[in-house]
Amino acid sequence: MNNDNYHFFYDGYEITAEKLSDINLISDLLDEINKTFANNDGKKVIIPYFNNKDILDDGISGIILSNNFHFTCHTFNNMNTLFVDLYNKEEINNKSLIDILSKYFKVNKYDLCNNNEITGKFGKHIIINTGIIPYEKALNLIDEIITNIEMSPIHEKITFVEENGYDILRPIAESHVSIHCHNNKCILDVFSCNNFNEEKIINILNNIYNIRKIERGKYWNKFDKKKEIC
Repeated sequence: MNNDNYHFFYDGYEITAEKLSDINLISDLLDEINKTFANNDGKKVIIPYFNNKDILDDGISGIILSNNFHFTCHTFNNMNTLFVDLYNKEEINNKSLIDILSKYFKVNKYDLCNNNEITGKFGKHIIINTGIIPYEKALNLIDEIITNIEMSPIHEKITFVEENGYDILRPIAESHVSIHCHNNKCILDVFSCNNFNEEKIINILNNIYNIRKIERGKYWNKFDKKKEIC
């Protein structure tokens, strides 16, 4: 599987706080994403949150989880910034997704996070392909990862289980951690606005096939001169 075709990364900048804090708007966005990409079977969760590590770190997390699919939308109201991640078992139509995001948030400046060189400006996003992880073990593994990299859970684990596999996602104040396991293959997805040591994740995993690191917040300093949020 080519992650470039099945995983979509998007950072949007200079968006009004009014839109980023609008729960109804984000709910409508999730409904359209669900209908367009997840075929209306996804679990939808909306979490207004405040990370007390930093007064500027507040916003809304909008999440969909379904069979081999997740969509997460994290808004940072005080920073006029939006971070989106979509993983799908089917190839993603990037233009369609960009058009939907632009329609709801009126985004003029965005980054598709094609640069894999991590500079530490905002944190990072890592994707690890592994062998099979049993469901019960995966439930505990997500919590262990969050503890090891010192992140902040803001919601219980969201799960989607079928005969052919399972999907688990836990929202954190810094974004999310998820595991998708189907057809004897698992994908671990960790996205954080805080920098973290991925060795603390790698050391507790078995049968790692490959690791991909994606830079997020590439244009953070260019579009907003305030201090980093996390």
